[in-house]
Amino acid sequence: MKKDKLPSIIILLILSLITALFWVVFSVYRAFTKPVAVDIPAEVLEPLNPTLDANTLSNLDKRLYIEEGEIQTAQAIATGEATSSPTSPPSPPPEESTSPSPTAEVSPTATP
Repeated sequence: MKKDKLPSIIILLILSLITALFWVVFSVYRAFTKPVAVDIPAEVLEPLNPTLDANTLSNLDKRLYIEEGEIQTAQAIATGEATSSPTSPPSPPPEESTSPSPTAEVSPTATP
């Protein structure tokens, strides 16, 4: 018995169908995995001015500097917390005594 062979046009159509299916599957995959385009405003993309403003630099010396204790007081005022005296400066840290603390001295002992 002789086997009938598929005509070459049928083989070509089957291969084309497989190719089209792969094309669709990969296109759908690429559509789902493609990163989203980010819209960046034009003012962010503008180049920066590399020159320093002398007027702004001279105003830096005139700024008010706040110490660490004053920052905590300013934060308490801004949040509405009651403080005992918001205008009084923070108390100074306790001074260390100048007298030496007693230490135990170990004397070498003679071994018999």
